[in-house]
Amino acid sequence: MALPRNGQLEVELREALDLDGAVVVGSPYRSYDTDILRNIIGYQAARFFDENVRDGESVTFSCSMTIREMIKMINESYSNLKVYTDSVVAVDEFRIMSPASITTLFLDKFPECRGTAYTLLPGLVKEIGRARVQELLDERLFSKAFNANWIFVGVGALTPQLESAGVTPGFDFLTHVVTSDASALKERGVVGEISYWPIDSVGKPVWKGEAEDLPYFRHVFTYSDFHILDRTFRYGSSLPATRVVGAAGGLHKVAAIRAAARYLDYLVTDVKTAQALLG
Repeated sequence: MALPRNGQLEVELREALDLDGAVVVGSPYRSYDTDILRNIIGYQAARFFDENVRDGESVTFSCSMTIREMIKMINESYSNLKVYTDSVVAVDEFRIMSPASITTLFLDKFPECRGTAYTLLPGLVKEIGRARVQELLDERLFSKAFNANWIFVGVGALTPQLESAGVTPGFDFLTHVVTSDASALKERGVVGEISYWPIDSVGKPVWKGEAEDLPYFRHVFTYSDFHILDRTFRYGSSLPATRVVGAAGGLHKVAAIRAAARYLDYLVTDVKTAQALLG
């Protein structure tokens, strides 16, 4: 769904969140039309992808319904992209979508490209230990994924109580699949996630390392050196330039998007969300 962009809000949002750029498009008439909102933002994120990503580069995707919509609407032709995921989830069953399925979706559309993604069973994590699984994933996936030319991420919001059956496998659903109760994350100050890593209101990852005992972290993996995604770290390092693009919207995600902004170079969102972020 192609709606007009709001140039004035784009400038204001870029300045307010210290971004390199912002794309702000019209919002659905009803703020709760989340499917339409994903379509609107996904379309504009796909246009950003078409205009900026070049064949031969490397691209990392987060597990996000909006990113899935974006992939479906990419128009350019690619034959030599290296594609990765930024997270791995260990569950026996994950409805509709998983981090690995995002890469599969892209490769189904562009079969000449190459991708790296993993699926993981909870039993394997228990058998060889979380630390060893983390070590292997860091080496074989995350060290490449977090240093890609482009990283496209969604932003999830924490839903302490799941009102529906959970057919949408976002962060809200995931927390209830792997923990049954998201209140422990809320008590730690979690407002949302990026790369499936829970963050507090200032974007700090909620993670205690070896002392961590929350069930959520027994099932969800991202890079041990997650801090390299932080914009201030990337601009102060000698690593190859990585550009991070966030695609997310919805008034229920405002606090999460504001917290995640420290990791973003670009944000694709809608008018109502942009106005709330500026408010």
